[in-house]
Amino acid sequence: GSFASLPAQLKERRAALGLTLARAARRAGTSAATLCRYERGWSRFELLTLRRLAAALNCRLDIRLV
Repeated sequence: GSFASLPAQLKERRAALGLTLARAARRAGTSAATLCRYERGWSRFELLTLRRLAAALNCRLDIRLV
């Protein structure tokens, strides 16, 4: 199957939970600006921030190398 890009997944999950950028970022312990960059396709992801975002969005982080 096809998988949505990480930025799309973040945005879709946040929207599904009804969270604003600011609220989701607060839950993850990061800034709304950082989350916005991640959702827009910024390529300099930090693993710790991704883990925090996954927890804040009630999902798990699954990294695959293909």
